[in-house]
Amino acid sequence: MKKKSYMGLDVGSSTCHMVAVDGEGRVVQNLHFLTSEAKLRAALAGVPGEHQVHLEASELAGWIRRILKGQGARVVSAMPRRMRGLPKIPVNAIA
Repeated sequence: MKKKSYMGLDVGSSTCHMVAVDGEGRVVQNLHFLTSEAKLRAALAGVPGEHQVHLEASELAGWIRRILKGQGARVVSAMPRRMRGLPKIPVNAIA
């Protein structure tokens, strides 16, 4: 059975932040990189195993999804403000 890696990807118009964990929850990669297809592919290539990527739905989500799916990743995108069960915390309180 192939090992799985789980990634959270925060995509901005100029930079991205990706954190990847293995099946036991250990961080295997924590990267900040410029937003580009080449940088995203390189970041994904540096993580072992099958990839499952979680990202927030945004204007760039469709573009990111096409790149990641082309690399064989499973992509999950969500709109956190519409997800039930999340606390209603003002965005500026999280930073």
